[in-house]
Amino acid sequence: MALPLVGIGGRLKRAGLDVHAVEGWRDSSGPGTFTPGGTVFHHTASARTGGNVPSLGLVVQGTSEVAGPLCNILIGRNGRVILIAAGRSNHAGLGGPLRGIPKDSANMHTIGVEVENDGIGEAWTRELLRAVDTTFTVLLDFVGQGPGRHFGHKEWAPHRKIDPAGVGMDADRRRVREMLGS
Repeated sequence: MALPLVGIGGRLKRAGLDVHAVEGWRDSSGPGTFTPGGTVFHHTASARTGGNVPSLGLVVQGTSEVAGPLCNILIGRNGRVILIAAGRSNHAGLGGPLRGIPKDSANMHTIGVEVENDGIGEAWTRELLRAVDTTFTVLLDFVGQGPGRHFGHKEWAPHRKIDPAGVGMDADRRRVREMLGS
């Protein structure tokens, strides 16, 4: 049985994005069910001097505390979209409930997108935000949802997360709404 996001790469490419995939991404999934109906925007907190995708190994493999994959998609500083896992990822953790997603279940019900940014003042370029918003637009269309099901990690877990730091989520949802034409 194919995992839920297997068909997303072609859609992202047709939207004009530079899309790559890690080996085995189509079969990559954390344990448990995955019924995506929304998206969560994260930043990686990687050093801005670390290059385009310094978090790649981390999001694939995970940490000693949290098993990988740690997101479904990683977006590099240059806007490159990297497919990490077509199934469930360990990206959101404890939080919610929020916008119809039950408490502590965002990993089951949302697609996690990590974007390379240090989270402590690194600028979000117009080009990077265009790639990010295009990615979220394609993902929401893919799962049949609108921008109301797109939120930042800081909204899911406001007492423990700040990401994406420096991005106003209401403005981001407006940009995604415009791209969706809704």
